[in-house]
Amino acid sequence: LGDVYKRQMQNTIFSKIQAKYSTFSPTHKKIADYICQNYIEMTYQSISEISKEIGVSTGSITNFCKVMDYKGFQQLHEELRRVAKDEIFPLRDIQDSITSQSLGEGAQLLQQVLDMNISNLQATFTDHLEQNFTIALNQLRKARNIYILGLRSCYALSYYFYFMLQDIGFTNVHLLSLGTGDIFDQVAGVRRGDLIFSISFQTYTQATCDVTAYFLKRGAASVALTDLQSAPIAHGAKAVLIAKNTTSTFSYVSPITILNALVIGLGRSDQEKTMRCLEEKKALLQDQHVHLM
Repeated sequence: LGDVYKRQMQNTIFSKIQAKYSTFSPTHKKIADYICQNYIEMTYQSISEISKEIGVSTGSITNFCKVMDYKGFQQLHEELRRVAKDEIFPLRDIQDSITSQSLGEGAQLLQQVLDMNISNLQATFTDHLEQNFTIALNQLRKARNIYILGLRSCYALSYYFYFMLQDIGFTNVHLLSLGTGDIFDQVAGVRRGDLIFSISFQTYTQATCDVTAYFLKRGAASVALTDLQSAPIAHGAKAVLIAKNTTSTFSYVSPITILNALVIGLGRSDQEKTMRCLEEKKALLQDQHVHLM
């Protein structure tokens, strides 16, 4: 499955759009935006229906297809159908795992879940992830301020990433959360040079999508950690980190692994500073008797 997904993601329309987006005309950007946001609906639409939805001519859509190296709309349409078929799967959550008849009990259940998570990790590492991981590291390194956003169950991931970045000496990192005033009050001063690291998985949190879109509108950069290239927070992102969940049991093993790799990569950017911060933190915790050992 991992090799198949590598080949698919390397040539998918979303990676092509990401690579060429900066060269598009305003009309072509409009078409590209529509594809990224509505590709599932497009598999059931004709070219004339799509042109009406977007507000461009059918000729512009045909020209866009050629710019994207397709023979015409029909070939692009066929690829959208293929991608949709690969990406549309039942929503997987803890409820599915609890009611699953294929999972055993006790130690057998533990072994099955471990095997499933290994499968997730194997499917996660793709050429697409490898390329976008490098981009994400560079974007995080040069950002003036890093804002981390993940809501509901993704808040645990966002807090972990925030905590680890602070531990290795990043003083420009901010954790966004609901419940401490309006979230937009926390980002009122966002501008070009800042970055939002957004985390969201199906079925995607509306507030995460809205805040991410606000950052892009303000000229800030975004990096997305999500499960699909067509996810709402992936649109407009400098890098899209796809954490696959290929099994019937809900798991955050893949995204937490990607976050760990980012922390290590960022820590290596200035090893002397990182080690100094870690030693200072260790001494402080010992002085305050935070740990038993």
